[in-house]
Amino acid sequence: MASGDWLLATGDERVGCLAFSETPAPPSPRPGYAATADLDSIAEGFERLERGEAVGGLAGRLWSAGISLGGARPKAVVEHCGAQWIAKFQRRDDTYDQCGAEHATMRLAARCGIAVAETRTRDVGPRRVVLVKRFDRDPGTHAPTCHFMSGLTALGLDETSDSGSYPELARFLHFYGAQHGSDRRELFRRMAFNVLCGNRDDHLKNHAFLRRDGAWRLSPAYDIVPQPDMDPQQAIGVGRSGSYPTIGNCLTRAPDFDLSQDEARDLVATLAARMRSWRQDFAADGVDEATIRRLARAFSTDLDRPPASEAAASSRS
Repeated sequence: MASGDWLLATGDERVGCLAFSETPAPPSPRPGYAATADLDSIAEGFERLERGEAVGGLAGRLWSAGISLGGARPKAVVEHCGAQWIAKFQRRDDTYDQCGAEHATMRLAARCGIAVAETRTRDVGPRRVVLVKRFDRDPGTHAPTCHFMSGLTALGLDETSDSGSYPELARFLHFYGAQHGSDRRELFRRMAFNVLCGNRDDHLKNHAFLRRDGAWRLSPAYDIVPQPDMDPQQAIGVGRSGSYPTIGNCLTRAPDFDLSQDEARDLVATLAARMRSWRQDFAADGVDEATIRRLARAFSTDLDRPPASEAAASSRS
């Protein structure tokens, strides 16, 4: 397929607000999404597609549309409560509840003061689904309403690149961000959270910027999932020791995030204190005990240690 054909093939589920037409007139509506009432039939169709069977109709169209959203998990765009959501389905080869883990981790991030996309979970047919509300659509409309740019694009890199880092994303915000101070501090909080929860798959396409009113802002966070079976390095650099996943490494570049060393340490201490109850939080959000035990391999062991002040008090008693 020629590059022009790819541009013309984009439907209304596309990311970002650019649309292409062969004439000066806007392209006609091409919805590539369904309703949540269709999730059961979509899940059944996806099950057959993963087995290598030919499937047409709604599931086939949504499977093809979902590929453009990236990632390894089967996806579809659905309408729910008057808004568009990305439905991410459980895979046939999942060995634990990854959909529930994503929902619970995103809720934990929100409790830690991180701006995240809204998520919900549903059980449909043989699969569990996590719904992620789209933040590139204004309430009450299905049309794209803002420009979306991934961190990969912002840094001028492509998917074959093995470079890129949080400090470089912070530098982009410093030069082009509408509220670069607060957004850089938010980016540091997300970096520390990803290190502590073991989300190693924090690659540049899992960070994004939204452009409204002629200015760039850090988008809500998304795709935050602990990765107990991945290489124990972050996907991108966090400090002077590259992608080595420690808070000490994160602190080496604190000024790049508009933070002093003391401010960065205080931020991490507050974050870790809130995350320390993650097991109870996940259980309250419906994650089963077997999945929690599996995810414990990803979470930093620092969260199982008492804060320095508590340790000092214990040694004196």
